[in-house]
Amino acid sequence: MYTNGEYLRRHPTWDGDDAVLKSAWIRDMIDQHRLPVNTIVEVGCGSGRILSELAVHYPQANVTGYDISPDAIGMAQQYANSRVSFREAALPDSSVTADLLLLIDVLEHVPDYYGLLENIRSAARHFIFHVPLDLSCRSLMKPQLLLQEREHSGHIHYFSKEMVLWMLRDARYTVMDWRYTQPVCDLERPRGLSGRVKKAVRNLSFNLSKERAVKWWGGYSMLIAAKAI
Repeated sequence: MYTNGEYLRRHPTWDGDDAVLKSAWIRDMIDQHRLPVNTIVEVGCGSGRILSELAVHYPQANVTGYDISPDAIGMAQQYANSRVSFREAALPDSSVTADLLLLIDVLEHVPDYYGLLENIRSAARHFIFHVPLDLSCRSLMKPQLLLQEREHSGHIHYFSKEMVLWMLRDARYTVMDWRYTQPVCDLERPRGLSGRVKKAVRNLSFNLSKERAVKWWGGYSMLIAAKAI
């Protein structure tokens, strides 16, 4: 899907439309914990726009994105400059040790996500992960929602909050902080009456109880700051 043009056909912007919002979430985590950002690496950088946004906000940073897709790297090259570069590769080479490594919406796509977490352990001092929480009461009652994520977006693993935390613990990462992020559909202006009602109900549920809203409705994600043990 990622190397034969199929993902690009289904996602013409390679999800770059969400990059400004995601980069803002990442910046909040970086700034709250005062993480060093002189060197930032992103594995599975996609369109490259997240790194481009971060480079603007952290002018001291040198950033490098890696992706296995020639389509993604070709798209990302529009953001390349003296501090921003992109490489068609799965991972940085063993000599790289960055201040911060980003893995944003990648683990759900990778057949061996434990292997990936092991392979990046020595590549950075700190890590920020973003992982969609596809498992919910709604998706379990309507498994076609999971099939849709599988066929359209290439999700081959499905997580809950607990599963993500267990996974990182098993892979020998210490979680410094985590928070839920809302889907873009809950933050943008919806179309039509049904869309407005759905957004209002979801947002009310999320404000009353984040845990229950995430487990019932689905569509949320986790943003996590971590260190390798």
